Amino acid sequence: MPVKPDIHPLVLTQGDPEGVGPELLLHVAAAGLLRPGDRVVAQRALLSQLAEKLDHPWAKRGWQLIEPYLVEPPHSGNLGQVAILRHGVDCVLATPGAALVTAPIDKARCRDEGFSYPGHTEYLAARPGCDEFAMSIAAPTLRAVSAPTHP
Repeated sequence: MPVKPDIHPLVLTQGDPEGVGPELLLHVAAAGLLRPGDRVVAQRALLSQLAEKLDHPWAKRGWQLIEPYLVEPPHSGNLGQVAILRHGVDCVLATPGAALVTAPIDKARCRDEGFSYPGHTEYLAARPGCDEFAMSIAAPTLRAVSAPTHP
């Protein structure tokens, strides 16, 4: 799908497969918030099964609308949250102007999958070789930078 020059594509990753991320992705799709050029890096089977399990019209609609946006890591036997995050970052780095939206990860399970970073922040900084970075939180009436980031 061609992307309008003034719209930056988003790459959304599922995060922990047993966390809130997969359900949030179905909600985002059901609400019609995905745009041409956006990509969702997630386990296809997980989202399909979740939509079936939730057995609600919004979940079924979300599954129908999200499917064209889904991308899975190529040639990956293990579609754990680390493989999903890595592929999401690959997509962003390969797409000028793209932004990454990540769901929460389970740090202990990430370590079990061979992830050597304390969290998202450090990994996202390391991929493009960034030395100075911070995790920030923004809301309409608050902007905060966490220091330190992860233990």
